[in-house]
Amino acid sequence: MQISLTGIFFLIGMIYSPSVLADGNRFLNFEYTIQKDTTRIKVHIDGMSCMRCAQKIEKKVGAIDGVKDVKVYLEEKYAIIVFEPKNTTIEIIRSTIDDAGYEVTKHEIIKNNKS
Repeated sequence: MQISLTGIFFLIGMIYSPSVLADGNRFLNFEYTIQKDTTRIKVHIDGMSCMRCAQKIEKKVGAIDGVKDVKVYLEEKYAIIVFEPKNTTIEIIRSTIDDAGYEVTKHEIIKNNKS
């Protein structure tokens, strides 16, 4: 049996990619994403062109007090962010991304099915 490099990368991507819900929405698979005191949002971002852009956004947003996790999906041009609304706001997150040199085109709250 011969496996191509493309096949290997596909398998690696499947192992390390986030879970996918039945409706196709990706979500972070961490315990605090199902806690009632956190909010999960999907933020659409323009201006990212490389992995360094994604890493810069992850670092800047991740440093905000109250942000529990952030994962940027470069090819899809969005980020999934989990945060505590008592410690930060969507406006602060949007402003941080904008200040980093990128444009937030829209955001949406991802419903917590466990609450």
